[in-house]
Formats: sequence, C-alpha cells, structure tokens
Amino acid sequence: LPWYIVAGSLMLTNLSTEQLVGLNGAVFADGCLAGICWETFAVFAMCITASVFLPLYMKSGVATTSGFLGTRFDAATRTGVASVFLVFYTLGLCPVVLYSGALGMQ
Repeated sequence: LPWYIVAGSLMLTNLSTEQLVGLNGAVFADGCLAGICWETFAVFAMCITASVFLPLYMKSGVATTSGFLGTRFDAATRTGVASVFLVFYTLGLCPVVLYSGALGMQ
C-alpha cells in the first residue's frame, strides 16, 4: 500500500465526534490546550506504532490486531480479542460517539 493510504487510515481511525465536539468544547470552555497537545503528540505515537507493527502485519499477511494475535498464538486468542473489541466498541465507544455527535448537532 502507498504511504498516503496508510497515513490516511491511521488519521481517520483516530478521528471521531469525541475529538471534533468534545475536545474542541473542552478547550473552548476552560482555555487549557492540554487536549490539543495530547492529540498532537498522539501523531508521534501512531507513527512509532505503525513503524513497529506494520512490517509485522505485512509479513504475516494479516490486517487486524485479532488476526495477528490469531497467527501468533491460536484461534481461541483471536476469538477472545475480537469479542472484547466488539463488546467495547458496541457498548463503550459507539454510544459515546453517537451521543456527542447528537449534542454537536443541536
């Protein structure tokens, strides 16, 4: 994959209404730029993480974390990690993102 596809996918997976609504609202409310600093330095962490894990993913031929763990360990680990991710996204992240997006649209 070209570098701009990888960079775009990293950027877009980190972007949601939590950042667009919540972070901007928090900075506006108290004037503290700590949230902006957090997101700025997250770019460096994502680049380091991508430079470490992307070659491993490409060499093993997998595209997801659970797939990588499945090839590294076993199918039970893959299923367990995928289940934990699915439950977290369904019950933890999606309601927060949808609610903050609805608040931003009011």
